[in-house]
Amino acid sequence: MPVPKEFLNPDELTNVQALASFDGKTLMPRYHYMDVLAREHAVAFSVAKMMDEDMLADVQSALTDALSNSTDFDVFKKRMEPYLMAKGWWGKELVVDPLTGDAKKVQLGSTRRLRTIYHTNLHASYAAGQWQRIQETKRGLPYLQYMPSVAGKKRDKHKQYYNVVRPVDDPIWQMIMPPNGYGCLCWVKQLTKGQARRAGISDEFELEMVDVENPRTGETMRVPAGLDPSFAHNHDRLTAARLLQAEKIQGNKAVPAADKAKAKDAATAQLDNYMSQLIFNPVIKKFAPNVSTPSFDARINAFARASDSRAAEMIGIARNTTESHQWAVATLSSTLQETMDIKKYVAWMGEDTLLALTRAAKNSAEDVIELLHTTRDMLNNADELIKLDDGGYQALFISKGKRYQATLAVDKVTDTLNITDLTQL
Repeated sequence: MPVPKEFLNPDELTNVQALASFDGKTLMPRYHYMDVLAREHAVAFSVAKMMDEDMLADVQSALTDALSNSTDFDVFKKRMEPYLMAKGWWGKELVVDPLTGDAKKVQLGSTRRLRTIYHTNLHASYAAGQWQRIQETKRGLPYLQYMPSVAGKKRDKHKQYYNVVRPVDDPIWQMIMPPNGYGCLCWVKQLTKGQARRAGISDEFELEMVDVENPRTGETMRVPAGLDPSFAHNHDRLTAARLLQAEKIQGNKAVPAADKAKAKDAATAQLDNYMSQLIFNPVIKKFAPNVSTPSFDARINAFARASDSRAAEMIGIARNTTESHQWAVATLSSTLQETMDIKKYVAWMGEDTLLALTRAAKNSAEDVIELLHTTRDMLNNADELIKLDDGGYQALFISKGKRYQATLAVDKVTDTLNITDLTQL
């Protein structure tokens, strides 16, 4: 049975979204696959026991070429096998475990491992690309159906999710979006409301979670029943980055909980800095190569200057190299958080919205910078706040004699507010 095109890429055309997702990953050399958190797999490229960063980069490059050219495993193997043999990363060798300091004889390269590396990374990248398309088309196709595996031997543990039909924004898709294990060939199909009704919309339910101990740290993780721990996450890079940072902020004990103002400032700074390092650097370094860890203002200025003169090139880079980025542009008042039922106090703006602002005829680069600076205060002092049918809001406000309208989307999965449009009236 052929693998469905929604999951893989049978048309042998470059899957731009999948390529962008994989090519934008940062390198993470690690000894053991459990040294990488589940969601970190969506934002970082790692091969267990491959501790040489240059070698890891070469393997990533070969996989990027495979995605770009839609080449099969045999082509990938023909390229990588002699390379890894020449590097001494083949067969069983003594390797020092950095956690314990012990030297152990472990399996490095082999045909089987190459096959796992190839299929795992390509399948996860196609899933990330599919998730981006799902977000772009969810107004017309608002449901997902978990489809049975097309593998010859189906996993009994995954059958509990077969034919589950739930809305795209249901939190379960942040945990069980296939693939859900090594070699998993489960997939999801996007449905219209009518198709979902005919298929049978599943009742809302909470995933059964089980405790899994990380053998490297001794810590206990909670993962959905039946899933491999490393796969219990959505494979979209941006989604994973935002959830990772949300967890990081929640777990930060350095800032006293009572000092809310200080906590907000610290969290906003952490969030902005994290996103700049993890996602934004590939773009900003092209236009501001001397800025290693740019501040918010420095990045906004460099971005705006670049957009004035080379907007088309910037858009191409943003779409093909780094996917859609999110910017932390505001912090919300307690009143606004309560009104919108949002626990997180950081408001985000997508890069597409920022690009649209900088390219608009009535907005110069300076206007955009000024507007983003004042956005922090304007959201909290809107003249009108109108709730929309889709659960979002429309905010109307005045800044320096000019009237603006902002469209705000509430993301219940990440519990955040996204500014999807900002227009001068």
